Amino acid sequence: MNNPILVRTTRGGVVDNIHRGCYAVVKEGRVTKSAGNIERPIHLRSSAKPLQALVAVADGAADAFGLSEKEIAVMCGSHSGEPEHVEAVRGILEKTGLDESFLRCGVHPPLHEESRNALIKAGIPFSEVHNNCSGKHAGMLALARHLGGSLENYPDWEHIIQRKMVEMLSLMSEVPAERIKHGIDGCGVPSFAIPVRNQALMMARMTNPEKTDLPENVKAACRRVTAAVHAHPLMIGGHERYCTDIIEKTGKKLLEKVGANGVGLVGVLGRDMGIAVHIDDGQNGPSAAFTIHLLRFLDVLTDDEVRALDRWANQKVLNARKEVVGHMEVVHKV
Repeated sequence: MNNPILVRTTRGGVVDNIHRGCYAVVKEGRVTKSAGNIERPIHLRSSAKPLQALVAVADGAADAFGLSEKEIAVMCGSHSGEPEHVEAVRGILEKTGLDESFLRCGVHPPLHEESRNALIKAGIPFSEVHNNCSGKHAGMLALARHLGGSLENYPDWEHIIQRKMVEMLSLMSEVPAERIKHGIDGCGVPSFAIPVRNQALMMARMTNPEKTDLPENVKAACRRVTAAVHAHPLMIGGHERYCTDIIEKTGKKLLEKVGANGVGLVGVLGRDMGIAVHIDDGQNGPSAAFTIHLLRFLDVLTDDEVRALDRWANQKVLNARKEVVGHMEVVHKV
């Protein structure tokens, strides 16, 4: 059975594309609203980064190396490669006695156009520190250094820090570790797949740790990681990036992290609520639009906050001349 159509795009009044997907809302430990197949394991991709950052904090690496709030926040982010991001990633590496040569995330240009052009103009080659996942990788290196693990093969599935990641995801999602499926993410480290309902549960637990029976060090790590992202929301994305925007414009009541291929996770502070959305065709635009619509329906966002997020909630289709030629619409009735 197909997942329902959540969003569609129109052009000239004609439906151009449909975007099927599923979602789950977990409140106080149980699913209160959902649609589609929420039992299917879906790769978390980069939406797992805040959960992965928990390990470095809970296991003591952040304190051992004196990592700042900004450096913890960039570990949670899919950053744009802006100067602030690069500085934070290099800060983590320097504090652990390492440099960029230890990163194994691969090279791509900064996502931020102005930063990319500045490097080109200055004749500075792109490096792994500009990769949007370099903060996560720097955090993994810090953890490996702290635990005495190998620095060369930290992306390997059998490495101690990857086993630690699985243990944390299992603890937070309540999926047994042996049932968490894995593959390889775009940056070379393991990507983890768990059912959508459990993705929503782990975000509720992360942003409302006082409502859980988590170990005290993990509860403290949840609070510290969330506070770091709220103090430095630019680190989780960048200028004109969705995750940064929604955190800044909603009074920092949310912890939002998207992943590649249409994955979006939200934890709602003070509501014991988590939300997971997945768009089947892997597009992140429809995921953002539907998530905002769902948050408004749940009375998490106000009308004013939705209006402040209009560029994501009511996305426009533009042509090469920047003319509006179509619109994205949420069509699923929640």
